[in-house]
Amino acid sequence: MVSKEAVSEGAAKAEFPAAPVVAAWLVPGGGHFWLRRWGRGAILLGTVGAMFVAGAIMQGRLFEPELSDVLKTVAVLLFIGWLISGTGHLWETSRGKVILISVSTIFLLGIRYNVLVPTNIVETLGFLGDLCAGLLFVAARLAGYEAVASGSPIVDYGTKFLLVAGLLNVLCVLDAYDIAVGNKD
Repeated sequence: MVSKEAVSEGAAKAEFPAAPVVAAWLVPGGGHFWLRRWGRGAILLGTVGAMFVAGAIMQGRLFEPELSDVLKTVAVLLFIGWLISGTGHLWETSRGKVILISVSTIFLLGIRYNVLVPTNIVETLGFLGDLCAGLLFVAARLAGYEAVASGSPIVDYGTKFLLVAGLLNVLCVLDAYDIAVGNKD
């Protein structure tokens, strides 16, 4: 049986596989191509790309928040992730307690006085979902893609297709990460 110390030493030595993760975000399946998983990469590129193209053909809209809303939402999500993932060790020292309480107080005051509260959270989260499609989203923006204003339900389906393509790409990124660190074959 492997000791806990050996497992923690192996985890400490493992580096973050930045190249496959960035490749996976930029191009759906790109991380899998980087890791020489040609079949899986081709399937992911085809399915996520087809979903994005189908959403564009249906004239779905891409979300457009203000920059300040995006920064506020990212700050909130990072703070929540920081609290959930890595603050347990801070309680071991008095200095850590002061840091945790100070940062939390500043953050909560920012929310209380609407400094960190986005004006339109749905639009901001929709934008972050669209942005997860990587270069598909960037190419659509650079090509001047604009959805037409229409009351048709097909447009609403197209918007959902564009958003889900980005969210599926997040799963592609996570899968590429798991393969790169050896958690999955």
